[in-house]
Amino acid sequence: MLIKDPFYSWEFASAFTYMGRPKLFFYGDDYDFVVVPFILRDMDNAIPESGLKDITSHYGYAGPAYFGKPCLKEFMQEWNDFLETNNIVSEFTRLHPLLENHNIFPWTDKIGDTVFINLEKKIDMPDFDKRCRNSITKAQRDGVKVGNMGCNIDHFITLYYKTMERHGTESRYFFPGKSIKKLLDIRGTTIFYAMMDDKVIAAAIFLYYDGGKYAYYYLAGSDDKYKNHCPNNLIVYEAMRYFKGLGCKGMCLGGDHGGSGTLFNFKSSFSTLRKEYYINKKIVMKEAYDKLSEGKSRDFFPAYRGSDEIQKGQA
Repeated sequence: MLIKDPFYSWEFASAFTYMGRPKLFFYGDDYDFVVVPFILRDMDNAIPESGLKDITSHYGYAGPAYFGKPCLKEFMQEWNDFLETNNIVSEFTRLHPLLENHNIFPWTDKIGDTVFINLEKKIDMPDFDKRCRNSITKAQRDGVKVGNMGCNIDHFITLYYKTMERHGTESRYFFPGKSIKKLLDIRGTTIFYAMMDDKVIAAAIFLYYDGGKYAYYYLAGSDDKYKNHCPNNLIVYEAMRYFKGLGCKGMCLGGDHGGSGTLFNFKSSFSTLRKEYYINKKIVMKEAYDKLSEGKSRDFFPAYRGSDEIQKGQA
């Protein structure tokens, strides 16, 4: 795999078969090429035997990634031709903040910022803000221990679901348990967990592809009864040390797009560095899109998937 990023691996894509069919668009030759991972979704349930489809991206970062020196203008022409000739009604893609591929797609919207940690320099506690330093010190003083081996995946899933419920997250955003388990097939991806009183009190999945440049804070869960012991801060700190030891250049903690800001405050306490996060939304077949979206709120894209179907984990 030339592009050593977990979001461009088949192992990651296969965790999203519940959404549709994982596909990879390829343009170029063996030396200079562009790839775009996406999820292809049939829409015969909306208009039977229509052959209509739409495209979304997996839960993470996607969009075009290129190797060598392909002609990006020609790639865009081929990509647009693909959309128009394959009955694609609309396209939604979460773009990759570290690859900065929003510069390739012309129809993008900035959603916010992600927190980036530079692992090429020394990991120094004074680089964290005061509340973060105090939280890590408190966790260590209270006897919280962090490791990355031995955490039962089912235990993690339980912590993750309880955390999502505690924060009032809509069920449509819950990651299926079977898909979480598939994430661990990515070589290098691991669970970091915090223990106290011989009990796992918090855990987080960090995505990584062996030999890659970046690691990603992806899913997390914790036992609310132990929140005052600050296990999540210690988990991120130990993960930083671990991935730096593997030669990673950086870690992306993500953002809190559309949330209360609490999660972003937690992440930003580790670093002042930011990477811009973009999405793209494109209506390819306007007549079909408008027909499918009649009576639906335009606050969601695509509008025709903003109702009951979303609750089934399809969007």
